[in-house]
Amino acid sequence: MLPKHREYPFPIPCGWFRVAFTGEISKGEVKSLEYFGEEQVLFVSDSGEVQLFGAHCPHLGAHLGRGGRVEGEMLRCPFHGWGFDKAGACIEVPYAKRIPSRARLRRYPTIEKDGIVWAWYHPTGDEPTWAPPDVPELSNADWSAPVHHRWTIRTRNQEIAENTADPAHFSAVHGFADAPAPRIEFLEHCCRSVSESRVPRADGEMATSRLEVSWYGLGLGLVRSTGAFELLVAGTNTPVDEATVDACFSFSVCRARGLSPDEGAGKAFIHEAIRQMEQDIPIWENKVFAERPILCDGDGPIGPFRDWASQFYP
Repeated sequence: MLPKHREYPFPIPCGWFRVAFTGEISKGEVKSLEYFGEEQVLFVSDSGEVQLFGAHCPHLGAHLGRGGRVEGEMLRCPFHGWGFDKAGACIEVPYAKRIPSRARLRRYPTIEKDGIVWAWYHPTGDEPTWAPPDVPELSNADWSAPVHHRWTIRTRNQEIAENTADPAHFSAVHGFADAPAPRIEFLEHCCRSVSESRVPRADGEMATSRLEVSWYGLGLGLVRSTGAFELLVAGTNTPVDEATVDACFSFSVCRARGLSPDEGAGKAFIHEAIRQMEQDIPIWENKVFAERPILCDGDGPIGPFRDWASQFYP
């Protein structure tokens, strides 16, 4: 039996999720965010470290993103001046002699790498069990500066990632003459799909292009095209709440191979990726989650994919 419209049999997944891009927040700034069905504040201390905390002071509930300020390595509450260190612990109450031992903020472990600020979400606050991968293309001078394209989608992270295990939809939804036949493997928190295709070159000859899609948890999907074209899509999908995802494609192309995001094959690749995403969105926003789908021999490994995804719901 299908669930009621928009119901899902799983909660917000745990894992690493993009909460900002480098440059979206400057040193000393406090920025309000809403992810994982919660409110947070993101700030950069004087040493340049990025921290993500729960938004409300444990004292009397003031919102730290509404007047809170950074002082060195400390975040100070705008209501009574309580100060919190980088671990989220209260280390200063200006008018008190003793600091309550339980006065601390919800801390989300953060890592900034390759231009992305990652935050670890776990519903019970457990520490990370794996690290977000390096995406060297995003900080390599031989590759173009990333071009971001964002959507707010009424769906869940698992639904977006499941497309990797569903090659049959490429013909029906995206108009492919032949559905890809990827080789898909699951290893711990990673899911990897590899397929090859023949594509026309500018000189009219055909060339082999290799497409690799790698998921790291349900928050990052890396699409790399190699061979005839050297292109990257970093798909970062962050749960806003239990019904909405903040999805972003970050595109980069290999300038050393003569590609540009503004013209030719690079531009065409970006437009095609956006076209396919915007064809998928109405499907995701109007479908229900079939817990026991009726599958046929032409479908991809949807069952094994769902078994792999289940690890992100502790």
